[in-house]
Formats: sequence, C-alpha cells, structure tokens
Amino acid sequence: MQLTYNIIQKNKLFYSLFIIYIIVGTYILFTTEKVFFVLLLNQYYSPSLNLFFSYSTHLGDGFFFLACTILFILFNYYRALVLLSAYAFTSLIVQFLKRVIFYDVVRPKLYFESINIPLQFVDGIYINMSNSFPSGHTASAFTLAMLLSYFFKNKILSFCFFFSALIVGISRIYLAQHFFVDTFFGAIIGVIFGTMVLIFFEKKYIKSTLLQKGLLKKD
Repeated sequence: MQLTYNIIQKNKLFYSLFIIYIIVGTYILFTTEKVFFVLLLNQYYSPSLNLFFSYSTHLGDGFFFLACTILFILFNYYRALVLLSAYAFTSLIVQFLKRVIFYDVVRPKLYFESINIPLQFVDGIYINMSNSFPSGHTASAFTLAMLLSYFFKNKILSFCFFFSALIVGISRIYLAQHFFVDTFFGAIIGVIFGTMVLIFFEKKYIKSTLLQKGLLKKD
C-alpha cells in the first residue's frame, strides 16, 4: 500500500486529472445516450479536423507504443521493460473483453446502419464493424501517458501527456470507430492495469543496476 501511495504522489497531477475525467465521464454516461457524442462530432466534420484526428489517433497505436519503448532502450532498460510489459498486459485485458466478454458489441457504423441513420466517414480510414468495447487505442494511450508522466515527473509534461491521451479517445469517437463508453472504459483499463504493472516493477526491479542502463548509457 505504501508503494502504491508513493507512486500516486509522484504522479499526483496525472492521477488528479484522471479522477476529474472519471467524475465527468461518469456524469456523461448517466445523462446522455450512447450515440450522443458520435452524432455530435459527426456534425463538425471538416478537412482540417479530419486530418488532425486521422493522425492523432495513431498515438494510441501499438506501433507508437513500440517506438517509445525502443527510444527508452537507448537510455534505460528498466523503463523500456515497464512500457512493453504494461502495453502487453493492458492489451491482453482489452482483447479478452473485446473478444470473449463483449464480443457482440458492434461499432458505430454497424449500429447506425441498423437504425438507418447515415454517418459521415473520413476518407482513407478503415472503419471497423465489431468488437467495439472497450477501445484499445484509448487504453494504450492512457497507459503510455500515465507511465511517461511518472517517468518524467514534470507538471507541464503531465498535462501534455494526459491531454494527448484524451485526444486519442476523442479521435476514436470522431472517426466513428467507438462510442464514448468504449473510450471511457478504455482509459480506465489503461490507467488501472498500467499502474498495476508499474507497482510490480517498482517493487521487484527498480534497484537493478543492469536495468538502469541502456544501449547508450553503459554506466
């Protein structure tokens, strides 16, 4: 418990923003319809927003997570191992929920087609039809944001990391890949299970002198 408390204290700003997000998100879930944000954002399609969200959504890709991990390998094996393990663990949870527990939850395109409501779609973006809940991109983005915020311990960067993850969640709704509920619980999964991995490594391996090295940091 003390270790968990210390981790939260060292990353206090990020977790504070996340708690606010949980409170606001819970209110939204209980006061709006599932389709609300998809329909709302779909009204504001424009070339500039299409371009912005088409690229920003990749911050939640596994490839982006892997790129960050490779960068950390150059300077700190420990942080790289934490990133890779957290991504693997949260992805496993997400895929289990998507394909085993909530396998029949459809994505916005199929859902709106079933009720004869047309949507706009961004050209060049492949639109998935099934396994909507929860959002894997959002889970990955929040896992990465939480860990980077913890590693760098800088308030400005914590804000940037948090809101970058938030933008990924919004992008998934804007691109009609997910509903808000998918991104909301994706964020929760990312932070909670990412934190669990961090606690494990902080307890077991933080003192390893070998892991504190990197390819460019031999001493």
